[in-house]
Amino acid sequence: WLLLPLLLLGVLARMPKERGARWADALKAPAAMALLLSLTALFDDRRFLLATPVLINLVLLVGFAGSLRSATPLVERFARLQVDDLSDAEVKYCRQVTIVWSVFFVLNGSAAAVLALATPLSVWALYTGAIAYVLIGLLGATEYAIRKYRFGRYSDGPIDRGLRAVLPVRRVSNP
Repeated sequence: WLLLPLLLLGVLARMPKERGARWADALKAPAAMALLLSLTALFDDRRFLLATPVLINLVLLVGFAGSLRSATPLVERFARLQVDDLSDAEVKYCRQVTIVWSVFFVLNGSAAAVLALATPLSVWALYTGAIAYVLIGLLGATEYAIRKYRFGRYSDGPIDRGLRAVLPVRRVSNP
């Protein structure tokens, strides 16, 4: 019960300030979290709280997979924050990476659910508190290195300089 007021403060701090903002979208995840907290307290059953990583993966899955129905998948939106002029090959690649992230969130959320229901708390905590984050980092870093190698768009930052030294510059025919 003590976490509910903290959740409410967090929601109020993040509420859209602009006129016409979509409050319903801003409230979906906190409302689901409030439900999990309430069920945990009402039934004195920690399994509801252990469902939090499953809920987070579900929200991320809906965001990534849902964006595949739009003209601009989520990964392409992120890519356009760095590069305005994406080639057709890069746009296709972004769509493929969005699919990979969607599959990851299905698998990661499923693993968290199985561990919450069928293993000791220590195993669940190890996976959801460390291993899942390592997997996210590995997937992100692997995708970044593949993208740099495949499209040759290296920046002058230290990571890109290191990648450029290790991976030969290779450009696709339609950069």
